[in-house]
Amino acid sequence: MPAPRLAPVHFARECAVITALLLAACRAPHLPVGTPAPKITAEWLRGEPVDPATAQSVVVVDLFATWCGPCMDTIDELDALQRRYAGHGVRVVALAVRDGREPVERFVAERGRDHAYAIAFDATGNSFDAWRSNALPTSYVVGQDGVIVAVTHPRELDRQVATALLGRTRGTAQALEFHEAAQSAREAKDWSELEQIADERLHLEGASVPAWIAKVEAQRDPTASAAVARTAIAAMRDDAFSLAGLVHGLALRGRLCAVGLEAHAALERARCDVPSLHVRTARVLAAHAAGPEALPALEAALLDELREQPVELLAVVSPFALGLPWLSAEPPLAVQPDPQALHAFRVRVLEIASKDLPGARVDEPLLDALVEAKAGEPRVTEVGRRIVAREARNADALNSLAWWLLREGEPDPVALPTVHAAVDAMTAIPGWDTAMRLDTVALARFVAGDVDEAVRLQERAIAMLPSPRASYERALARYRGARDERAKR
Repeated sequence: MPAPRLAPVHFARECAVITALLLAACRAPHLPVGTPAPKITAEWLRGEPVDPATAQSVVVVDLFATWCGPCMDTIDELDALQRRYAGHGVRVVALAVRDGREPVERFVAERGRDHAYAIAFDATGNSFDAWRSNALPTSYVVGQDGVIVAVTHPRELDRQVATALLGRTRGTAQALEFHEAAQSAREAKDWSELEQIADERLHLEGASVPAWIAKVEAQRDPTASAAVARTAIAAMRDDAFSLAGLVHGLALRGRLCAVGLEAHAALERARCDVPSLHVRTARVLAAHAAGPEALPALEAALLDELREQPVELLAVVSPFALGLPWLSAEPPLAVQPDPQALHAFRVRVLEIASKDLPGARVDEPLLDALVEAKAGEPRVTEVGRRIVAREARNADALNSLAWWLLREGEPDPVALPTVHAAVDAMTAIPGWDTAMRLDTVALARFVAGDVDEAVRLQERAIAMLPSPRASYERALARYRGARDERAKR
């Protein structure tokens, strides 16, 4: 499967790896599920202090740092999570660790002031030691009994919080054993073994969503796959949360559209006792798979329900919430629905949300949706130039924007004016020319047809690296090859 083409603008390419290496080098594994939650010994910069061990409500503790790109990419999602579940007593705490006071205070002043969750600063390192994390960001979900029920990435928090609120069974040894066995069968492409493992799990727990997904996946015949999927939908009955898990799993494996009508109808009938984003996005995916009439009807219902909640509208059409970066398909089993309809839906919802939210919060997802929806160049450029103007002094943000839109050298033509605007603004910043940024500008020059400049810039980037990097070398070979071909003509 090709690499995902969707990514948030500020997700720096190396940041996740660097973060993991910095912390994992000397850290023990994170606190496991079932551990009593430690106290948060920190300075509370925003919101009321909370002790997860004694709060008697579900508490989310997200360990982050302002220097961590992936952490900053999920900050708005924490705000949406807090707003979504505030009525159920959930408390969300963003705990800044391994950071300086000045950048954390600046973050609170610039981005945190409009957010609904609490922000604490671990000035002494005691909380970092107590909570233990070998990578950032790391999020802990603490149950009402003060015990950790999930350790996850912030983007998985909605599902985990809803699970805790609904009182669903925590991960068991049997569930872990099933997961490992099923994964081994997948890797071996032993579909008979996968189906047997799924059947054994379903015999023990008939409502097991992972087992139903595995059983569907094990089918190599389209008719058999659809039949098992229909049985699974019927088994979920009116359980919207389980149906949502099934829908996401089927969509991820390219099996949803064969049963789109059934999945959509089941989710429309089912109700969920918590306002789960996991369920709302499943409804979007099922409606998209159900046919051309279902998605507009769902869109009208969502806007009617959430028009006064622009933060939630933004969350519903997030590429990560919908699973868009990871959705794959198995063409022999089913024809997939037209993605343009889904991206056009995202554009319309984002434009509604943009009326009540600052551009800094909406423009990046809107730009993504516009490019994916094949919108006209003027509209894409309008939004793109707003981002460039806002980030005019931020070389990292401009670099990430340009790289993301370049799509590994295969950009959509409508995005090129924004790419060039971002590159021009970045190269005007003193000290911009790090190896990573030179690599980006070289690709931009190559796409623009300036092959000689691309070669020169890529050679500079490679010369700055402390050790060889295969991706940089491949890019240089590509540019030199194009230069040589041009010389022959």
